[in-house]
Amino acid sequence: MRNRDFHYKGMVAEMHSLGSKKMEAIRKLKVLLPKTHKTTPAGLVSRYSFVSLVFRSGLYRELLDGELYDLYHLSERDLDTCFEMYDGSDVVAEVIRQASVDSLLKTMLAECLSKETLETWTTTVNEVRERNISPQSTLF
Repeated sequence: MRNRDFHYKGMVAEMHSLGSKKMEAIRKLKVLLPKTHKTTPAGLVSRYSFVSLVFRSGLYRELLDGELYDLYHLSERDLDTCFEMYDGSDVVAEVIRQASVDSLLKTMLAECLSKETLETWTTTVNEVRERNISPQSTLF
């Protein structure tokens, strides 16, 4: 019984240390997660929403470091999936498009990703444009 109480108190302490905004983001990520595995237009929306939220909420490092797995069952693998459903370039293009109008997202991408990764993502956006397919056009 004491071991369970200790574990529960540890979970509560961990939740409080994350803060209410991050906890709300985790709740939203958990709702989006099952939809990210679908190869439908709604799945695409869920994937780029998941990626944007991970960065915007400041949870990128915690996700990569495995800090969200024990309590919330969110991992780096979940983020990877968002780019592995045959529309990863559309996910990247939409996240970059969102960052062009969302200064927080733009700042967090710059803080979390290497310069090389951001350059690659910019190249990906240009390739999507060259294909004459906007990321959202695949939704209809």
